[in-house]
Amino acid sequence: MKPLHVVGLLTVFLLACLFFYVLEDVPSFGDPHSPANERVLLSKINASPQIINELNEGVVPEVLRSELEKRGFYAEELSVMHKGDHYDIYIPTNESEFNTKEPEVPFYLVVADDAIEIYRYAPAVRYEERVEEECGVPNMVTAILADYRGYDTLGETTVIFTACVAVILLLRRYGRL
Repeated sequence: MKPLHVVGLLTVFLLACLFFYVLEDVPSFGDPHSPANERVLLSKINASPQIINELNEGVVPEVLRSELEKRGFYAEELSVMHKGDHYDIYIPTNESEFNTKEPEVPFYLVVADDAIEIYRYAPAVRYEERVEEECGVPNMVTAILADYRGYDTLGETTVIFTACVAVILLLRRYGRL
């Protein structure tokens, strides 16, 4: 066997091992409550009684606001809503915005023991909740490809078209002279 073939075989083997290693962490297909489909843990902060009281009053504590700012999230107004076993942090919106009164809910808080876990809702949750009212399209996949990611889809289509034209130009046969 040639050395180049051995290197190629080892590369394929290593990539296959990497593929199966990554595949172990993928949630089961169709699990709506998997972390990738529901929420992602950002960080934890200490849960003092003062912070819990502020959350129950509907006020975002300064510690929580600064933790969100460390993560790159800046908002003038934030509010908290207690939802039974968790808290939702939401951004108040105008009634005219997207023709809805529902606020944007980007964060989810869970009080566990002596810590508050800060979760970020996954984009899939937002798409499920808002796609029809924002885009007017009942099919979520079509709305995401054509509206939310329209420029990205246009770029991908351009690349595929260019590749097809290049293949046609390379493979066409010239007529006999």
